[in-house]
This record gives sequence, structure tokens and C-alpha cells, in this order.
Amino acid sequence: MSEQPLLPIAVQPVISYPREAEVGKTYLMTIDLKVVEGSEWQFEEEEYPIYCMVDSEPLFKCEAVGEPAIVLHRFGGSYGVVRLLLTASLQELKGGITITLVNGWGVAIRKIQSEEIGIKQVVNYTTELIGKVEKKASARQRQRDFPIARRNPYIIGRPSTEPDSLELIGKVEKKASARQRQRDFPIARRNPYIIGRPITEPNLFFGRESLFQFVADNLYKGSQVILLHGQRRIGKSSVLAQIPNFVDLEQFAFVPLSLEGDSQKPLGEVLHELARDSLEYFGLMDSIALPSIAELEGDPKIFVGRFLLSLRQAIMTQNLVLLLDESDAFYNPEIAEGHLFQYLQSEVSCHPDLYIIPVVGRQLNDLPELVSLFREAPNQEVGLLDRRSAERLITTPAAGLLDYSQDAIDAILELSAGHPYFTQVVCFAVFSHAREEDRWQVTRAEVDSIVEKAIELGEGGLAWFWDGLPIPERVVFSAAAEVPETKLIADQADDASVLSFTQEELLALLRDRGVILTKALHDAVFHLVDWKFLQSVGAESRPTGTTIPPRIEPFWVKIELVRRWLLRRHALPHEVWQLERLDPEIDHLYQEIKKARPFEVTLSIISRLSPLLATNPNHFGALFDLAECFMEIRNFSQAVKYYDRAYHVNPVRAKDGFLQALWEYGEELREEGYLEEAKAALKQALEIAPGNPEIYELLEKIHKEEKDSSY
Repeated sequence: MSEQPLLPIAVQPVISYPREAEVGKTYLMTIDLKVVEGSEWQFEEEEYPIYCMVDSEPLFKCEAVGEPAIVLHRFGGSYGVVRLLLTASLQELKGGITITLVNGWGVAIRKIQSEEIGIKQVVNYTTELIGKVEKKASARQRQRDFPIARRNPYIIGRPSTEPDSLELIGKVEKKASARQRQRDFPIARRNPYIIGRPITEPNLFFGRESLFQFVADNLYKGSQVILLHGQRRIGKSSVLAQIPNFVDLEQFAFVPLSLEGDSQKPLGEVLHELARDSLEYFGLMDSIALPSIAELEGDPKIFVGRFLLSLRQAIMTQNLVLLLDESDAFYNPEIAEGHLFQYLQSEVSCHPDLYIIPVVGRQLNDLPELVSLFREAPNQEVGLLDRRSAERLITTPAAGLLDYSQDAIDAILELSAGHPYFTQVVCFAVFSHAREEDRWQVTRAEVDSIVEKAIELGEGGLAWFWDGLPIPERVVFSAAAEVPETKLIADQADDASVLSFTQEELLALLRDRGVILTKALHDAVFHLVDWKFLQSVGAESRPTGTTIPPRIEPFWVKIELVRRWLLRRHALPHEVWQLERLDPEIDHLYQEIKKARPFEVTLSIISRLSPLLATNPNHFGALFDLAECFMEIRNFSQAVKYYDRAYHVNPVRAKDGFLQALWEYGEELREEGYLEEAKAALKQALEIAPGNPEIYELLEKIHKEEKDSSY
């Protein structure tokens, strides 16, 4: 197989798959990885999970047997060989299989392309039937399909039960028996917690009973559109995947579909892909004609009027429910006039047997166009898990292995607040730690010890969490993470209140960092509360706009693990600089001024920078440049003014210029006879550089002049 290496450690793929397959038959594909001898281990943890995403269409329909994950070990080898069932197409085809290796954060790290595979009516080899499993008899064929140089010689944590030949599975059941799973994937070694992909297994999904009941009740009452919304990584895709399993209504069939990457495509192409995915989901690619893109562009109505009608008839259901994941891209009708949701709204009103459930990763208040389209649609938030469901998510996957104390469960929920993704991340790290230490009793101390590892494991999801926020909300969020740390350092809080803070404490920290508190920053506090990133405790009423004086009831960061990640990855001194990008036009003008500065007189630069800073008072590049320009023209009072604020933004960068400005200003005031003002400037300089001899020398001179003038 050809590869595109992206992984920062050398691994040898060990992959078995059929080079030719018989139409309609099912084959076993296995994927393993071997760390190349002498390769330097790049990760802090002892074990590194890698997930396998296999694109086998249109040659095969692919289904994983167990979790599609391989765990590499620092000291060589791997465990958890990925097994997949490949069911060949009913047509003769040629093509290949693409395997994408994905880390625990959902980031693709390597792509592997198979050699050409042929789907044929008859395959030219003899087989020996053993129960329901046919095995190739030819040793030469076995050697060709399993080159010895590509097989992993290291066996860690599992019996050496690998087959010597490719298994052709005819009518084998899709799910392996519990005994087979335990033999191939020893339960004591596999991490049962899932991060980086939606949960499609019903037995690994916990909670959301009230949400499923909400969906069932509204479908039963005839609500043809139901809107679901929630934060990124809150488990919306998992909820959609589980609706067919937990919403059981007669004459209703569900089709999970994804709109990811479709926002810029023509309507006909989007409908064609939805039709194709629907046929693949029900296994009807060869039974129902797939409308072409050209047909759908010419007459989009055939998607519902002809295609979905044929689909309902084929699966013998009265009502069809389209579960539309990743719907955010289509929330604005201006993206493409007459695009998907306008089309669906029109079709729903004409077809009482068509239902849609779009899922979006935003608050509905931020989606006025979508809400306007579906005015009567009931909606529900996909929020945090309740306490009982979160405890089941913690304890059930590792039942019989990990023994959680109640204090440990409390510690996990204090970190995750019942957020399913972050709960899984923490538990994944807990399990890995228990396995490394061979210590399966989980206490609060064990949970506390894995926080750093959990942050590393959840980096991808945490970054996604962050990327969806506007700049003012990012800055305020970073400040909210830092306020408790400042209280701890100042020893102003006890354990019970250290994580909470008032709005005034939050805004005061921003002011201390040189930030001018604009309306956007004031509003960002309330946005973060509305979006459930901050928890407000106290009055339920929420005033609009800026409150003067600020509210005094406390806030805290809703998810403690997120707060700790913010401190490590998005510290406030760094994030405040993002405020420069609030107005791209202003930032562009600044870049032009910066280029011109070496060639223009300083007064001209000042005249261009001043209105820019007035428009965006938090453009710190302009702030520093103005401070320097005023020093150049020896306007020390203005230089001190700008350097004073710049010092709060970046003390290291501003220190030398600020000290020089204060000294020069003090000297200027002394010469003009303003001795008290001169002493005040120099005392401020001493606060920055205690013991500076030049400052003391000038102060002594002023004291002497004061003494002389008193006679």
C-alpha cells in the first residue's frame, strides 16, 4: 500500500485485505501498526491510541468489529488489532481502499492507499468451507496476501491468534461474539472510553432519555421540523446516531446524514449526496435509481417527490425522518439563494410524510434566519449530562476493571461538569494511568494526577471548543480562567470560593492588563453566560447591554478542565493581542503605517496612528508605536501616558522605554520647577526598577534643590 506519512514517529503498517473479491461476499480486513525499531518515541504518555477510518466505497460496505483503534506502546508493539468486515459490491468494480489514521484528538496523521482491488463475479481460487468461514487453501495465495515482512512480530497484551490466511466470510454474523472479542481484544488491556468520534454503539451511550422522549413526542404530534442545538463537542452527532436506536415509533424510519463540507455546493449536488448516503445507509444502492446531479439541478423536487417516495416504499415505512448533522453551514440563507433549508422548508409544507431534524452547534438566538424559516418548530438544547447519566458514563464502560471511589467520581465531575466529551477524556486518561501502574482502584488522588494527560488527550476537542468563539469572548474567557489564579496567589479566597469571581473582578483584571473595556467586551461576559461557558449564580434576570455598576453575583467557568486548559494554552497576556484583529480594516491601515514609518517624519506617523487607536483602543501595536514616536519628538508627558498603558500590556517589552520616558519627564519637570510632579514621576520609575542609581541620583538632586530653595 502507498502511504502519505504525517505521524511524528515511524510505524510499519501491517494490513491484510483481499486483492480480489467476489460480488456480495464479506471479507475480513485487519489493520495493525508496528513501531519501527530505533524510532524515537515522541509522546509523553506510555501508550498512544490511533483510530482507523476506512473509506472502502464503492467497492465495499465497511463495518468495524469492535472499536477501530490500535494502541502503540513506548517499548514496541501494539495491541487492539482493528478488524473490519468488508461486504463486496454487487457489481464488478475496480478501485482501492483508503485508510486514514487519526489520533485521539480527531486529527488525521497518516493516509494509506491500497493497491488496486477487483470485484468479480467469480474469484479464481479454491476454498475450504469450515462452518460459516471459508479459508483460502493455497499457501502461495496466503503468502501473497500476508507478506511475512509486513506482519507484526510483536504480540503485546493479546494471544497470538492471528490467522495465516485471509478469511472469506460468507454469511457470518456482523457482530463478533463476546468470547471472540475478549480473546482478540483482552478487556484488561483495551481502553473502553471513546474520544475523537461519535458514539454509534447503543451500549456505550448514556443518558439523553428526556431528549429522545422530546423527539418522540413531537414526531408523534406531527411536528415535521425539530431543531436540536448545543455547544461543539457536546455530543450532538452521537445523539443523532442514537435516535434510530432510542426513538421507536411505528411507521417512522430515520436516516442519519451529514452536511459537513456542503455549504458551498450547488443544491443539486447536495441533494445527490444526501440521496446516495441514504441508499448506502439502507443498503439499497442496487435497488433504487440514484438521481444524478444534473437531474436534481434541473428539478430539485424529484428528490422528495420521486426518490424519497421510492425509498419509503422500499423500506416499507410511512414517514421518513432526515437527521441532518453539521447543519451550521446552512444557517444563513444568503450563502446560496434557494439553498437546502429553503428547499426543505418548502418540501416539508407539501409532504406530510417528510420530517427533518437539523442539528446546529450554536445557540438558536444566533441563528435568526434558520429560526425564521421554521417558526413553529420545537427546539431542544443538547446540554450537559445529568448527574446519574454522567456517573453511568464514568463507571459502566470499565465495570469489572476500574473501581471508582465516590470521591473519584466527584473529582471527575468537578473537572468535566458532566460534559460527555470531557468526561470521556478524563476517564480515558484515568484508565491509561491505571493500566500503566497496574492499580485499578481509582481515588481522587489518581484523578488529580492525570489532569495534564487529560488536557493533552483532549487538545483537539478543546481547540475546536475555542475556535468557535469570537475574539472578545476569547479574551474574556481567558480572563475568567485567570481570575481564580490571581485570588489564589493573593490568598484572598478559601477552597470553596476560589473558582468563583464577580463581574467587577473579571473586568478589573482586564483593566490591569491594559485593556480598554469596550461594549463588545462587556457584552462578551453575558454571551459566555448565555452560551453556557460561564455559570452565573444569583439573580436569574439578565440585563441587556452593559451594567453600571457591574453585577455582583459570582460567575465561574462551567467546565474546570477547560479553565485549566485555557491557563496553559491561551493565557491572557497573549490573548489580549488578538483584540488588534477586531477591525480588519484598522489593522490593515496599521500595517501600512508600520511600513511607512522609516520613511515618514514622526509627526506624520503620530497623526495617522492617533485616530487609528481611537477607533480601536485595544490595538496594542499602535499603542507601542505611539509611545515610541512621542519619545522620538521628546514629548515626554505623552510618551509616559502611552508607555504607562503599554507596560500593563507587556511589561518586558515596555520596561526600558517606560523607564527612559519617566526619567526624561522627571528631568524636564525639574528644569521647569515642578519638583513635586518630578518626584512623582521618578517614584513611579522606582516601582518598576527599584534601586536604579540614575533615578536615585536625580531624586537626590531634586531634594537638594528643594532644601536650597527653602533658605
